[in-house]
Amino acid sequence: MDSAAGAEIELHLAECPACAKELADLSAMSGMFLQSTRPRLSQMSLHRIHDRVDLVIRGNFLRTVKVLRAIAACVLVAGSIWLMKSPSEKAITQMPPDAGGTTESADAAPPWLDAAVTATAETQSLDVTTPAAAWYVADFSSRSDEAP
Repeated sequence: MDSAAGAEIELHLAECPACAKELADLSAMSGMFLQSTRPRLSQMSLHRIHDRVDLVIRGNFLRTVKVLRAIAACVLVAGSIWLMKSPSEKAITQMPPDAGGTTESADAAPPWLDAAVTATAETQSLDVTTPAAAWYVADFSSRSDEAP
């Protein structure tokens, strides 16, 4: 604390007997602690204290693990229900011709392969942007089973 704040506190203590008494009581308590001898714990007492602290920490850890396990189970159940409610893989969704005339089916490349397929009545073009997408859309005769 700087000298200005210290001077302000000293001035307040000189004018306020309640605060001066409280400070005197705290000083007396501090002096009592300084004069007393420090208690010594036996090795067995220290061991018991350490075991108790470990037990409390382990208990909190296990409680956290149980909560996280419950959350994971809820996510698993919700995901399973969502997957069961989603349309089957064999379903074919057709867009109206005015929306671009594209057809998506279960045989189309998965979206994580970055393969863009545009199908129209006249042509079908394929834009492959990753090696994995190229492997996926290759002919069975030219495709090797090794990863790209």
